Amino acid sequence: MLMITLFSYGQTHESFFRSLSVNGNTAILLEWMITDGINSSNFVSYNIYHSEDYAGPYEYIYEGTVYNNPQFLHQPPGGTSIQHYYFITTQQTAGDSITSDTLTHVRLNVSRYNSNSTARLSWNHIKDEPFLYNYQYEIHRIIEGGADETIAVTGDSEYYDLSFHNCTDKTITYYLRQTDPLSTLSALSTEDADIFRDITQPVIPNVKSVTVINNSQVKISWDSSPDTDVAEYRVYENRPPGLDWNYLFSVFGTDTTFAGTNICDGEINYAVSAMDFCGNEDPPDYQFAHRVLDLEIIEPDICDQTVFFDWSDYINMNPPLQGYNIIEVDLNTGAETLKATTTNSEFTLDESFTDGEEYCFYVEAFNSAGYSSTSCTQCITGYIPISPDTLSVTNISVVAPAVIDIEWYIDADANESTLYRLLREDISTGSQNLIREAAPSDGPELFFLDENVDTDNETYRYFSETIDTCGNLMPYFPEAKTFLLSGQSLVPGVYDLTWSEAFNSSSTLQEYIIIRTIGSDTDTVYRGSALSVTDQITDPVVAAGEAEFVALARYIDSNTGAEHLSFSNRITLTAELKMLNFPNAFTPDSDGLNDTFGPINFLNDQNVAGYKLSIYDRWGKNIYTSTSYDNRWDGTSDGSAVPAGIYVFHVVLTTPQGTEFTRRGTVALIK
Repeated sequence: MLMITLFSYGQTHESFFRSLSVNGNTAILLEWMITDGINSSNFVSYNIYHSEDYAGPYEYIYEGTVYNNPQFLHQPPGGTSIQHYYFITTQQTAGDSITSDTLTHVRLNVSRYNSNSTARLSWNHIKDEPFLYNYQYEIHRIIEGGADETIAVTGDSEYYDLSFHNCTDKTITYYLRQTDPLSTLSALSTEDADIFRDITQPVIPNVKSVTVINNSQVKISWDSSPDTDVAEYRVYENRPPGLDWNYLFSVFGTDTTFAGTNICDGEINYAVSAMDFCGNEDPPDYQFAHRVLDLEIIEPDICDQTVFFDWSDYINMNPPLQGYNIIEVDLNTGAETLKATTTNSEFTLDESFTDGEEYCFYVEAFNSAGYSSTSCTQCITGYIPISPDTLSVTNISVVAPAVIDIEWYIDADANESTLYRLLREDISTGSQNLIREAAPSDGPELFFLDENVDTDNETYRYFSETIDTCGNLMPYFPEAKTFLLSGQSLVPGVYDLTWSEAFNSSSTLQEYIIIRTIGSDTDTVYRGSALSVTDQITDPVVAAGEAEFVALARYIDSNTGAEHLSFSNRITLTAELKMLNFPNAFTPDSDGLNDTFGPINFLNDQNVAGYKLSIYDRWGKNIYTSTSYDNRWDGTSDGSAVPAGIYVFHVVLTTPQGTEFTRRGTVALIK
């Protein structure tokens, strides 16, 4: 019987044909539900129709007259590998028939996908246009020599299996089971098999963070690999410039903490791979590696009160890196303070240092998922430029005309300073000159001569300043002053001496000492704190000679207790030089000023026993003579005025003690 069955949505019991189950890949078991309203009294027969095409034609293949036997085993021509379509009608005594859905058996096709490690399963639905419910298929797998296992349930008509751990070339057989939710009848698909071997490398897991702990340990965390057959995770290390990845150990979880070697010394990369039960592993690669944050530079700038940080970029963070935190940590309490956040791999941090205090920092990389990775912790010691403990002019002393000897003490341990300067100030003018520079390493004691001075007419102040490590000028108040000795002798043997005040801020002045030298005889003529003294010699013979004087200031060093002697300039006094002083010009014009020529000293009978002044013109003619120091030349000769010009004078003076002094010179007569 040939017929075409058309499906009608108006039928009430069209779905009672529920299951077609392949039996041993050779036969198809058809099962159905007895429809509502059909019983043994009005039942006539079940009639089954078959076609190899959904559109027909259909062939009548079975008549079942047993009411309670709703199944039929069909061995279709051509086997079960090709398509077969079936529907069933139920004949009633009234002559009406009820027609079922047209169903087909499920034909499974299994093939290799990409490699031996993936099985691709595809099949047809039991009904070409299902609409009453979603079909669900149990996928069954039997690995050669193994048990039947259900590996998935799906409503699709395709599935990819890569969950098997077939480590050798074994045959894997698959079939499907579809259970009708209304009748609970099960339909089995055809079976299909192929030879498969797991050679797929598990997906490399996403490393979340690489963190340094206490500068001695490394903690690595990662997400699980999406593959279900991971047997272990393997940790690798790479240290540039080498290219090799060194296997460290295996881990069965998703994090590990281990003792690192020299983890704060240069760049170190870590990678984690997954290995399955068949030994398949995707080896480590730089595109998945994570680098320990290498805090290469942490450099304080005491002058600017800043700290400069420079670190290696953190690579391959997933989700992508958002930035870096600079964190200060107190190693005693563990307290941490966020100091700055940046997206760069270097940063200059403003920091107010306390001298001698330790500052410790580490850098933390972070992303939007909350993953973070940290560097090693590095510490610095804060300090600020401070004044040297000792910086002073220990002693200054006149050691020769126009030469001052200077003893300068500088602090050799003051490493905050880079340069010391010694300066000299002329007291009379206030002008200052740099005379010496020295480094701390040159100290502590320096001795040198200042030979650009006028020790007979000027006093000087010596003081120091220093340049610190920041280039700042740091003045110092310790200073020392020279002192100037002066004197006169208006009367032979009588010496009036005065001196300026000596000073040294690093020492305490004890006394002044005045020493006189005449010939080979040296005597101390004064000790005390006064700034003047009159020295008198009663011996007329001694008094007639030259007398040399020098003043000493005796100090006690305030720091060491040592005694220092500072010498003044030396002066030589004689009565001759003081008694026979004459002007170099005069103006005999009767205006009352400089009208006569003669000695300008105070001469009297106590120091003059004999006196003779002679004036000569330029041809050597004696034009004037006086035998009394009270008689001065008025610019005339024999009562007549002489012309303006240069004249020579010659003086002879005899003291009461019989000493004779002479003086020769020139004088200008101006009209």
